[in-house]
Formats: sequence, structure tokens, C-alpha cells
Amino acid sequence: MAYDYKQRIRVVNEMLNSSTEISNSTNISEISNETDGRLTYENGIKGWVTSIFIDIVKSSALFRDSKPKMVSKIIRVFSSEVIQILNDTKLFRKIGLRGDCVYGIFATPNVKDVHEVYEMAVQINTLKRMINERFIKSGFKSINYGIGVGCSEDLVIKVGRKKIVNDLVFIGKSVINAANLSGIAARNGIKDIAIDETVYENIREMETSRNNQWDNWVKYSSNTDIGMNYYHFNLVNVEFNNWIDKV
Repeated sequence: MAYDYKQRIRVVNEMLNSSTEISNSTNISEISNETDGRLTYENGIKGWVTSIFIDIVKSSALFRDSKPKMVSKIIRVFSSEVIQILNDTKLFRKIGLRGDCVYGIFATPNVKDVHEVYEMAVQINTLKRMINERFIKSGFKSINYGIGVGCSEDLVIKVGRKKIVNDLVFIGKSVINAANLSGIAARNGIKDIAIDETVYENIREMETSRNNQWDNWVKYSSNTDIGMNYYHFNLVNVEFNNWIDKV
């Protein structure tokens, strides 16, 4: 076995005994550059983060009951188009895949940044209709997915090993809330998009100023299984949705 446990115990002890410094930053995008020495393997930075998770409903049944070629095309279309929306921003972002779930984590130091991630969620919800119509015309099954959005002041650390694997890890409620909400959205009477209370507090003023009916479209709920209160709704991008009617 190549793992030299006798040698690695020293490294483990060094990491545990290191004087890890945690600094505050209004914008974690300041440390997004790999050449930026402000975030190292010995420190951490706190900043406001908004996360979005998109989770396919009943994916196990889809994988079990569909032909492999069909499943591969469905997942490829779903993931590629969701990623396209998540990537269309100037916000610092980390985009990834977790099984049948696509996620994005964004630096959101300002209210307008949180609102931009909210608009991504609405865009991705509208996308569902477009790709499902394409799936059905191709003889494939349609899919459903839940969208969860969470916001909090998170700790960001760099983990891994230099020149092999290195990644940023976000520790806080943003990722946890978004992941949990994506797992209940679009299921059991919950609308397709679910947001935590911090996201709601950041976007409400802007949305109600645009349309005084917005609050009527949003429902407040609580879930003891995930231990949180949240808001859920099923809104779409009107321009995008109207365009789908024409294609």
C-alpha cells in the first residue's frame, strides 16, 4: 500500500496544531484567483455566500426504468443547460455536480448579488418547460426538479494537497440550506423553488417594488425534518416563457 501512514501522522498533527487564522472579507471573490496568496492552506476567510442546488425528482426511478442512452441524453441536456445559466454571471462562482444534482455557490456581498442568484433560480425553473417539451418530442420522459436557494455568511477554506487536488470548501448554512431545500422542492405540494429566510429578506423589497402581487405568489412554510422555515413559489421568467410558446 502506497499510503505512508507513519509519515502522514506528522502532517496530520501539523494541520491540527497550526494557528489557523480566520479573517473577514466583504467579498470572497477577492480570493478566487489561484495566484492570490490571501487564502492558503493555513487560514480561512468569512464572507457572504448564496448557493443554489437543483435536484432531479425521483431520479432513481428515471435511471431504473429508462434505457441508458435515453438517461444519458436527459442528464446531459439537464446539466449542461443548468450550468450554462449558473455560469452566465460576473459573480465569483463554484459550479459542480453531485450525483443527479447541479449546484452553484456565489460570492454575494450585496443585496443585488443575492437577487441575481434568485433570478437564476427563476430562469432555471423556466428552463424546465423548454427541455421537457424537447424531451417529449424526442420520445423521452419528462423530468421534474426542485430548486433550493440559501444565503449566509460562510467560512471558506482551501483543502487538498498542492499540485494534486485543491478546492475551496464553503462551511455554513448557505450550502446546507440550499441542498436541503432542493430535496423538498417540487414534492408533496411544495412549489418548484424554495428559498431560505435570508434570501427572502434580501430579495423581497426589490421584487415587491416591481410587482405588488409578488408576496401573493410566495408561500411561507416550515419543515421539521430539515429544521428550517422557508418560502416557496413557482415563478418563471415571462420573456423566456413566452418565447417557448413560439418554438
